[in-house]
Amino acid sequence: MAEVSIEKAQSGSTLGKDVLLASGALLIREGTVLNDRQIQLMKQRGIQTVFIADGESSDESTEVTPLAYAERTKKLDELFAPIAQAPHMAAIREAARERLKLKRPWE
Repeated sequence: MAEVSIEKAQSGSTLGKDVLLASGALLIREGTVLNDRQIQLMKQRGIQTVFIADGESSDESTEVTPLAYAERTKKLDELFAPIAQAPHMAAIREAARERLKLKRPWE
């Protein structure tokens, strides 16, 4: 099993792990043979990487691209905007920004 960028995912590949949304909801179940529509859906939902049961990882880096990081931090800043004046929330936002540099920030 290998983790690959969603940009490199190919129709016909088999998912090695469930694909979950940020909310934790299941998007696509492990074992599904991907098609172009599902790959496009994952891109639209902001999925960055997937685990492929029958593939090899071609990207050993643990950090996302600068563009992906910029997109993630923009969303984070939008979420924190209503509470930006709370001093303790600034520290939480900065900690979250650091985690967003990683491909799998939830781990």
